Amino acid sequence: MPERFKSMATELVVLKPDLLVGVSPPSAVALKNTGTSIPIVFTAVGDAVAAGLVPSHTGHSGTITGFTILSPDLIAKRLQLLAQIVPGLKRVGVLYNPDNPLQQRMLREVAEATQTLALAPQLAEARKAGNIESSFAQFAKSGIKAALIAPGPMLWLERTRIARSAIAAGIAETQFDREGAEAGSLFSYGPNVSEVIRQTSDYVVKILRGTAPRDLPMVQPTRFELVINLKTAKALGLTIPPSLLQRADQDRDVRSWPAVALAPPAPAARRGGCQPRCRGTRVGPSLVPALVTRFTMKCPGYSTGGSAPVYATR
Repeated sequence: MPERFKSMATELVVLKPDLLVGVSPPSAVALKNTGTSIPIVFTAVGDAVAAGLVPSHTGHSGTITGFTILSPDLIAKRLQLLAQIVPGLKRVGVLYNPDNPLQQRMLREVAEATQTLALAPQLAEARKAGNIESSFAQFAKSGIKAALIAPGPMLWLERTRIARSAIAAGIAETQFDREGAEAGSLFSYGPNVSEVIRQTSDYVVKILRGTAPRDLPMVQPTRFELVINLKTAKALGLTIPPSLLQRADQDRDVRSWPAVALAPPAPAARRGGCQPRCRGTRVGPSLVPALVTRFTMKCPGYSTGGSAPVYATR
């Protein structure tokens, strides 16, 4: 997979687009490693510093800027919510991919949070999808009743498999974003990744209009949402505390509570008259999220002979 990202990034740079967008850490890193001077906007990246995209959490790096989706207290908050929902919770499983460069940070946060919450963590490695069922079987054999799923591309892609394996093992598990809860996880807590990606379009338009990436600071999440899957709670025989349900804004099978009110930005098509058109091509059944999308945007004040190709790898 890394080699495929590398080859695709190289192909995109050869096309000499006006802007490159990397959706997810592997694609963003692959684009940066080409050494191109073409502006790069990354999005949905966990820790841009650990990934080597920018030198610090408060800055940017020359031609590179973008949006991250991790916050220092997310792990602790998710574990705290597990303890609220699962009665008498003393031990918690942690499923993670050791090949993910962000996992050392995650493990440090798990160690700190479990110590604070008086929980004993049990770690399980999942380098590939085939490790998921066996990990949950081991959790169940050890008497684990709740599990934390670490954020990462592979585990995100396998969110439905994770949810099904957890329910089959009688384990309450929490994933990073709402798509995990919608796939069957008991709950998710984190930024709305779809919103983050939509906000990325603001940076894309600004750069196409002439703003330098160095003048656009990296953005870290400040708004989070809790999404609870009531069907999964029922299947596991769990009762969601009224204090959490009262915060939910949807009286449906999946309840969502924005910790801070989310105000969706106006679509880019309505800002300054920009009118985006998208054509997507999937590059192979095994390359999700290796998705290459070509955007054509017509923006006032930005002239490249009619339309400007903007290539993005995901």
